Amino acid sequence: MNMVSPFKSEIFVLQSNGNLGAVEVATFLSLVLYGISLSQGYTYFLQSAKGDGFTPKALVTVLLILETFHSFTAAMAIYYDTITRWNNAEANSYPIAANALLETLITLLVQGFFLCQVYRLSEKVPISIVCALLALLRFIGGIATCVEAFLDVPNTPENGIHFVVHFRWLITSTFAVGCALDVLIAAFMTCHLRKSLSPWNSER
Repeated sequence: MNMVSPFKSEIFVLQSNGNLGAVEVATFLSLVLYGISLSQGYTYFLQSAKGDGFTPKALVTVLLILETFHSFTAAMAIYYDTITRWNNAEANSYPIAANALLETLITLLVQGFFLCQVYRLSEKVPISIVCALLALLRFIGGIATCVEAFLDVPNTPENGIHFVVHFRWLITSTFAVGCALDVLIAAFMTCHLRKSLSPWNSER
């Protein structure tokens, strides 16, 4: 039995059962990863944090706090859609917009950390500048998307629909830049780590 009828626009269809199923599965998986992050954070502070300075400890602490609120807003979005407005299909809400904002901040911190590692390993300024510019574009695009998402929430009952239709170029571009940066970071890290572990590398 369908909870509500599908909401259709010219190029977008909101089917509550299908959408909620995807969101619930993704949320459950993210909560599992959140538990792993908590375990890693606990292990870090228990065993490895003693020899580190203030910056790594602060970074781990801030990331764990942001991950906590990220998981909370994801669970809140599920509750909001399945309990509070179970009979009203809407594609956007304040918990979802807040979740996107937290994801943008977490991505900035994680990518910034790995950018520092890329620079330390490669010591090549051009590569670091290119990656930093991509990270900045990803952050600006994420913030712009979040602002539009928050502004779109009161536009019921079609909130989320018009947002995706009008700003799909921004959403797609933001995620594409983020994916490209992740691939570049992974490639540079793998390349330089392999060089540092090479038996022909006498310096390292």
